[in-house]
Amino acid sequence: MADDAAHFERSTLARKDRTELAAIAEALGRKPGSRAKKAEIVDLILELTGVTPAESVDSTVGGTVGRSAPTTDSPELFDAVGEPAPAGQPADAVAVDANGSEAASSESSPEVLDASPAHDADGAGAETAETAEIPGGDDAEPTEVPSPEGARAGRTRVEREPRAPGRGTPAPSAPPQVEGNDGPTNPEGGDAADPDGTGRNRRRRRRGRDRDDVVSAPAASVGDDEPLTVAGLLDLRDDGYGFLRVSSFAPTRDDVYVSVKQCRQFGLRRGDHVTGAARAPGHKEKNPALVRIDTVNGTDPESSRSRPRFEELTAVHPSRRVTLANPARQEPTGRIIDLLAPLGLGQRAVIAAPPRAGRTTVVRSIAASIEALHPDLHLVVLLVDERPEEVTDFRRGLTTGEVVASTVDRPAEEHVGVAELTLEHAKRLVEYGNDVVLIVDGLSRLARAYQHVVASLGRSTLYASEVAAVQLAKRYFGAARAVEEGGSLTIVAATVSETGAALDSALVDELSAIANSELHLSGPAARLGIHPAIDVRSGATRHAELLREERDGERAGAVARRLDDLAQQQGEVAALMWFLDALARSGDDDALAAGLASEPT
Repeated sequence: MADDAAHFERSTLARKDRTELAAIAEALGRKPGSRAKKAEIVDLILELTGVTPAESVDSTVGGTVGRSAPTTDSPELFDAVGEPAPAGQPADAVAVDANGSEAASSESSPEVLDASPAHDADGAGAETAETAEIPGGDDAEPTEVPSPEGARAGRTRVEREPRAPGRGTPAPSAPPQVEGNDGPTNPEGGDAADPDGTGRNRRRRRRGRDRDDVVSAPAASVGDDEPLTVAGLLDLRDDGYGFLRVSSFAPTRDDVYVSVKQCRQFGLRRGDHVTGAARAPGHKEKNPALVRIDTVNGTDPESSRSRPRFEELTAVHPSRRVTLANPARQEPTGRIIDLLAPLGLGQRAVIAAPPRAGRTTVVRSIAASIEALHPDLHLVVLLVDERPEEVTDFRRGLTTGEVVASTVDRPAEEHVGVAELTLEHAKRLVEYGNDVVLIVDGLSRLARAYQHVVASLGRSTLYASEVAAVQLAKRYFGAARAVEEGGSLTIVAATVSETGAALDSALVDELSAIANSELHLSGPAARLGIHPAIDVRSGATRHAELLREERDGERAGAVARRLDDLAQQQGEVAALMWFLDALARSGDDDALAAGLASEPT
């Protein structure tokens, strides 16, 4: 102690400037206050070395008790504090709060740390210091290097050495907040490094704004968490990458990013149903990213590369019938369609109806019959620009069938995107040999959405946009086909007629030209309250003989001739009323044919 006193005589210390005195005081374990005078710092140093009693030191000089290493330009300090930390002792500094627990500064970096308030020698909390206490105990000594800005209130920079994770490891320092709120924050509303809300970190931020030598810590990656299981339809972009639509057919914030490499590696196509694992989005990433692919359309991902393309499959005439007459339902729509315009797998069936003629009711009846009578078929109902209440009715009316909807409050771009993704998904199922029935209500609204998208490009006139919209809707409808290799895509599309709009009229003409099954609804019958208001003279199916047996064809021919005679004599509405009454009186088609034979012509 005598030697220490020789080095720390008041006259010797008085010849040093305030910065050197502050560094000596910090090295001895206490940082002087920012407003402490030079004489007060000298008294503090003498008190810490035992030369003067503790009572002689002004309280304004006191700081946080901590362990700091000597500076290389002060040889007296090595005599005062002893040798550096022994080998194996942790040399990095960790902030410790008033309760003795470790706390990380929200502004600190891997190289610069600020300490939280700690207890002084008397047990009272002192002001915030900028040298943190070493968790290794009082015998541990940190390794400290003079700061380039050493003239700034004696601030020092602590070099942290890597330490193994475990108990007592300090929490990683949070990066500074940047524009866009990308930095990590406490979900409770406070700073991540200031959970008790005392504001210590805010004070340190204010003091540290002039630190030019602070290196920001990299943001903590949230992608290190356990991967999450995801499943959805792949929506590919022209650039080769895509997104898994996990919650709906429309884009959402939960969609999973799929890289170009993954799409090429497994030969993924738009509309594929992919399951796998995804990691959470990292810093400045908006979407999760797919890290593993488990299945593609329910099969091994490796087999997806060898599957055929839908466009390369051989199209043939439909030869497998889809009956719609359901004995459990008293609704006659299915029986009328079976007799006048039978439906087969792979057909392009169009239902043209004037406004308020019951088009949606007919579509709902067809969907219910297919679901009840043909559970082996993959049924998809697509509602484009539909009223929300109609969407609810469809979803409540079907149990196994899939309902995909884009309601009236969504933009035209979303209508088009949902419709095309639905069609691509149906094509992918056909490539695996499945039979898919896609019911679209309505194709005229989809054509208007196409027109809006084309017109929004600003490079075409109104007439040109209408022509393009009709062709796009025609291409959509023309995707239906029966496949010789196995599988089929059936599209039953409802469209609006007799509206006076050029787009609707052109669309009906184009669809009728490529359809192989047609059904028209009657406006006059609907206005009289007759439902289903089906035009009994307009229904027809190309190559219906491939779908019916010879006996069924004879019965259907007899019914068609009788209805044609009544329509010529009494009108189409009277013929429909007779037909509905005959169906109600006869339990099946055999009884109906017998009744027709007994009636006078």
